Amino acid sequence: MIVIAILVHLPEEKKSVAIPSCNNLAELSSHESGSLNKLAYSHIFFQKIIGYMELIRRGEISHNQAEDHLMGFAKLYNANILDFDADEDDEISMKVHQVMAEDDFGENYSVFLQAISGEIFRIFASGALSYEEGDTELASIPKHMNQHVPTQA
Repeated sequence: MIVIAILVHLPEEKKSVAIPSCNNLAELSSHESGSLNKLAYSHIFFQKIIGYMELIRRGEISHNQAEDHLMGFAKLYNANILDFDADEDDEISMKVHQVMAEDDFGENYSVFLQAISGEIFRIFASGALSYEEGDTELASIPKHMNQHVPTQA
């Protein structure tokens, strides 16, 4: 029997946490658990943010355009609606998608994306260990907090 899982190692805790039934981000993004999907969404969220920064650096969009567009993107992200593709009717969305698809984007930003990925998984694994070890408890969320709360970017 082959066990497929993303393994997150926490050397300071001398433990590892497995995310079962996932071997990569694509599998994680389609996982039956919405909470685990959020891990994959976080990766694409930060990747797109770097795409916005690259477009600003190139002078293809202004800070204000990026801010306005990012606000809409953050609303979708907070509502767990995140498309990995670009909206063809949205010029900025297309530009971000195109810049992310360029070969040198991965070369230029891979060190940052790897650091972000590692931190996202470490935060998840730390929470999973805290729960398993009894340091945290699951509690019912009050009804007034059951809504998505928009955050400022």
